[in-house]
Amino acid sequence: MANLQEERMEELEKLVRRYRDKYDLITLNVGIHGLYTTGKETLKRMIYFAKENELPIHMHYCENQKEVEEIKKDYSVDSPVEVLEDYFANTHTILAHAVKVTESEIRTLSKMKMNVAHCPISNLRLGCRCC
Repeated sequence: MANLQEERMEELEKLVRRYRDKYDLITLNVGIHGLYTTGKETLKRMIYFAKENELPIHMHYCENQKEVEEIKKDYSVDSPVEVLEDYFANTHTILAHAVKVTESEIRTLSKMKMNVAHCPISNLRLGCRCC
């Protein structure tokens, strides 16, 4: 697994070197699938890479209740937003979905200037609902 992760990091670095600022209509970001599929060390490494290269981060976030519970367990937190507070300070982050968040979590996300890409049709097709 470590070798595969190293290969992917090398690919990302090459991609950024090759295409950064080359085209006006193409932008790059660091894609982290989700907190429930990404270990803490990989998460830290990807965030560091994004900051060092001044790239936004795109990540699936709180798309369904099972994911929320897995994040709480994996990161030993009461709420997934705590992970964002702990790891994602001073990042340009785009959260895909974010439909399983509370009013309090929405306020916290707003204060952190997190961006949300809402995908209601996707969530309805997957049976996750929109809220």
